[in-house]
Order: sequence, then structure tokens, then C-alpha cells
Amino acid sequence: MKTKNIFRMLLVAAALLLGANNVKADTETPLWDGEGSTLSCVKINGTAFTNLTGTSYKLRVYTNNGDQIFIAAGSDENDESQNEPLFYTQYNTWIRNGEYYNSAGYFEFPLTGEMITKLSQKGLIVKYYNSTFSKISLIEVSGGGGSSTTGVTVWTGSVWVGKWGDGGSYGYLPNNTFSSLKCDGTDIIRVYGTLGNLGTDDWGNAWYIQILGGNWEPQGGWDCLNRSGNNTSDFTGHVDFVVSSEVASILKNNTNSRDGNCAILNGHNITYTSIVVNPSNTNATTPTLTFPQSSYNVTYGTTFDAPTATCNVDGLTISYGSSNPNVAEVASNGAVTIKAVGRATITASTPATDVYNAATASYQLVVSKANIELSYSPQEATATIGEAWTAPTLSNPSHVAVTYSSTNQNVATIDANGNVTLVGAGETWIKANYAGDNNYNAKEASYKLTVNGGPEIPEYISVNMGNYECRTYVTTTYIDFSQSVGIKGYYATGLNNEGTAVQFTKVTGVVPPHVPLLLQKISGAFEYKLRISNTENATAPSPNKLNAGSSSIFNSGIWGSSIYVLTVHNNQLVFAEVSDVNKKAHVDEEHAYLDLNNSNAHARLTISFDDNNNGATGIDAIENNEQSREVIYDLHGQRVQNPTKGVYIINGKKMVVK
Repeated sequence: MKTKNIFRMLLVAAALLLGANNVKADTETPLWDGEGSTLSCVKINGTAFTNLTGTSYKLRVYTNNGDQIFIAAGSDENDESQNEPLFYTQYNTWIRNGEYYNSAGYFEFPLTGEMITKLSQKGLIVKYYNSTFSKISLIEVSGGGGSSTTGVTVWTGSVWVGKWGDGGSYGYLPNNTFSSLKCDGTDIIRVYGTLGNLGTDDWGNAWYIQILGGNWEPQGGWDCLNRSGNNTSDFTGHVDFVVSSEVASILKNNTNSRDGNCAILNGHNITYTSIVVNPSNTNATTPTLTFPQSSYNVTYGTTFDAPTATCNVDGLTISYGSSNPNVAEVASNGAVTIKAVGRATITASTPATDVYNAATASYQLVVSKANIELSYSPQEATATIGEAWTAPTLSNPSHVAVTYSSTNQNVATIDANGNVTLVGAGETWIKANYAGDNNYNAKEASYKLTVNGGPEIPEYISVNMGNYECRTYVTTTYIDFSQSVGIKGYYATGLNNEGTAVQFTKVTGVVPPHVPLLLQKISGAFEYKLRISNTENATAPSPNKLNAGSSSIFNSGIWGSSIYVLTVHNNQLVFAEVSDVNKKAHVDEEHAYLDLNNSNAHARLTISFDDNNNGATGIDAIENNEQSREVIYDLHGQRVQNPTKGVYIINGKKMVVK
């Protein structure tokens, strides 16, 4: 059986792409050029397969032999679960969809519209075994495939098959050889060949041709031709096989496959030259099949009044198909159902008959995203804190999922269900947003909400007095000391005549921001809060010998003969001079220090209050700039342990808890 293997290799090496005789001028677009490359895998981005305008394409892979090439839609050659195989060549275990290797040194693979869509989405992977690549190209086929006056040539070559005793009599036809069969009982397979003068075989047969299933014997009533007798002269011609629908389906779908081949070509004493599927009558004419337009645009969710094809020949059956049923399904009468956004080619076709060739016509259908209705009514609203109000209504007839937001959460907040909570006076925009999806565009609806303040609610800043009876402090906003809780404020006006004490004057009204002060606890108080003033018109007390600290002073320190910081000496609160460069004072922006401008002050100064509060005791360390623990008050000045949603004063700052 040596000739069997030789025939098999020659037949594969000589096979051409399906419908190659119909191609008059193919356009080749290189996708990858790697002459002499030793790569075992080539990956090509899916953008190479987008926006293709032709109707018929092939993938051409140049290689040094025809052994085991794998082609898939995907991006990771190592993750087979993510890849979708499209083609395998002859000798791979998993043969699929066909392969055609010719003497020019390349494979050509026909690409369906569905394959092109997958490649554009996932990209292309080409792997080889026992081969090397030199180039990969995309071929646009001029004229397309299908029947013509010469049919579809599925194989050409020149392979001799001798009689038994001369070494075998059969060879294999690879998968997809007969993919153009219609399977309607009218298919014809024409085998061209030249008969040799080799006498008869062991059974007295001078020559014969058979097309068998992918097994050793005819399967299921396969059509075949046997000619017996002693033909002494060469024979040149062809043999036509009229193939039943059952046999055509077996050939086309490889259901009787042997070693991955769709059929066996058997015979004696003949040189095979070509095989043609459905050769047309040379006297047949081609009908004219047309659509009103070459392209249509439609919006998803609307009804598309699909056109029907017209034919200049009465009585021919028109069939319809879609290149992308996931986008558009087409019924037998040409009616189209829109399924998703995207593109699809709708094709009408008529079959070949004894009088007419097959004909096709098509149009491009582009389905665009739809807009949804999403709106508030009315688009403006006014509310007052503490009073009932009605929020605008959101119209969402498509019931799409939306997310809500408020542009100013100090005015109003809105939860995931669209419920609005008033927070403070001002303006905000309440929005409902739909992000969009594969079939619908994004959409936003909004309304303007104006909130008027209700009864005035006092606001406070909580002060951490720690274990000290006094501390220095720098205001950050307008503070009304007449309504503060548990605290009195003082500013330093100067020294007494003896230079032994600092004189402090009590603050009685509103103090502006950035004023350094000395705060003192009121006896018996357990809360220490500074009242934020509604009046933003105040003057800093003067003269004031206290100076505000800063981050730079805190980092680098300060010292000098006129610089004093708050500390204790012999259990008495004093301001101590910082005159040693090695013992600098580090004062941050929340605290203050004294600068007495090189006066004749003592090294330690006691504190004299103008309201006759003569100092404090029980302090045993220098003033500590410790961070405040989190202390929370509501807007009524009541301390809160576990705040719920609303506005609170947290560590002296107004914050919103959601």
C-alpha cells in the first residue's frame, strides 16, 4: 500500500481553495511577515478583521510543509479554554472545517462571516507543529464563491492511480472538500481524469472510478461508477456522479470520517486531474436578483420593514439568510427580526437549475443603539427644612437600572432608592443616571432643588481641653464667646510693672479667624464648645502678645529671649522663657506662644486674668499638642455617641454622615 500514502500526500499538496476557479483577481493583504521566523505561534490583533467591505475572504498561511497547523479565534495560545478553534490541518488529531495546501507553499482557509466576526472580537492565533511560517495574509476574493458556469472546483492536480499489483488504488479527500454541496438531491460531483493503458486488474476491470465514504467500503448506498472490460486505448474525459441528499450530507458533514477525511477517491489505471461540484450547464443563464438598496440603518427596538428581493425570472425559489443571526434573524420570506446592535449581511439566493445558474443578492443591515426615555417632572423644586415637600417624579418607562446622586450633599442627599434627605440651605442638582449597555445609549435626568433653611440651629466646635485647666488656641472661624459652652477666652495685653506676670483680658463678643487666645475651663463644666457665629464681621482684639504657631515652627522649633510657652512650675501655670537653642519650643498651628519683644520680663511669668481669676494649679508638664479624640455633636450642641445620617460637628468640623 505504498501508493496510498504517496497519493494522500500528493492529493493534499495539490488541493486548491473551494471555488478557486471563480477567482479572477484576488487582493492579498499581509497580516504578518516573518521570513525565516522560528516562532511556533503568531498572534494577530482583531482590528485586522474589522471594517472589511468585501463579501468573500480567505486566510493564507505560507509554510514550508502541510503538517499540523492550528488556527483559532483568541488571544492567549496557552489558554485553550478561551480560544475557539476554526481550522486544523490534515495530520492533526482534531480535523475541522477543511484545509487546502498547494504547490505554491501555502494553506488557504475560507472564512465565513461568523468566523470574521469572532476574529475581530478575539483576534487570531496561528500555531504550527513540525513547520515554519514565512507570511500570513488576508485574501479578498474577487467574484466570491458558489456556482458558476464551471461549477466549484474543489481539487486540481495530476495523480496517477495504478492497478492492484502496481501499488494501491485509492487516496483521501480532506475535510471540507465538498462543503459547497446543497444536499437537496440535485448535487453533481464531476471527476476528470485520463485513463491509462495498463490492462486489467485481478478482477478483470480495465478501469473504474469510485467515490466512497471515509472508510474502506461504500457506505449507505453511495453512488459510484464501475466500468469493466479490456479498453486498449487511452480515455480522456470525466465521470458525473449524481449524489443523493443523504450521501451529500455525509460528504459535506464528514459523518463517515476515516482519519479525519471526508471521502476516498478509488479507481484503477487512471490519472485524476480535477474534481468539480455542481458543474453548470454551459448554455445556462444567470438570473438578475436585486434588493432596492445596498444598505439599511435601523435603531434597536424598532420594527424593520425588511425589503424582499426581486428576480427577473418567474418561478424561481428565493431563499434568505443572515451572516450574523445574533444581530438579525431572517425568515424564509425575507422578514427580519432585530436581535442586537451590530452589523449583518442579509442575502437572497436562487438555486441553479438545468436552465439557470444560481444567483445571489445582498444588503448590509446596520443596527444602532437606541435612546431611552428618562426624565424628571417638574425640573425644578423648592423645599424648606423641617417642612413637608413633594419631590419631582422620575419617568422611566423602560425600567432601566439607574444610580442617583446629589451635586451638593451639604444641601441634600439621595439614597439608592431615590429618596431625598434635606441637609442645609442652598442649591443642588438631583440626578438619575443610566450607564447604557450593548443596545441602549446612556441617559441622565436631573432637576434643580433649592432648599431654604428652617429654624436657626446653632453650630459649635468642640475643643479638647484634655487634663489642663487652660490651653492656648487659634480660632479657625468666627467664634461668639458670649454663647460658647464651658470655656472663656483671653488675649495677652502685656506685662505688669514688675515684669513678673502676663496680663490677660477676657473676650466678650465675636472673634474672627486666626486669632491666638488662651482658653480657660469654666468651673464645673463637662463640655467645652465654641459657638460658631452667624456674624462674619468682627475685629481681632488688640494689642495681643500671643502669636499663632505653624507647621514650620512645629517642625523646626522656635527659641529666643522674648519667646515664652505655656508650662507649669511648682504646680503653678506659667509662661516659661525659651532661651536655650537646645531646648526649642515646637508649636503647631492649633496653639500659640508669647513674643514679648525683648522686654525686661522674668524667665517665668505667672498669669493674671482681668476678671480676677488668678491662675490655675495641678498641671505637671509642658503644654501638650496632642491630637483630639473624635468628639461628635449634633447641630443642637448635644453630644452624640453613635451618629446616624445627618449633619454633625466632628472634632470641631461640620460633616455629613451618610
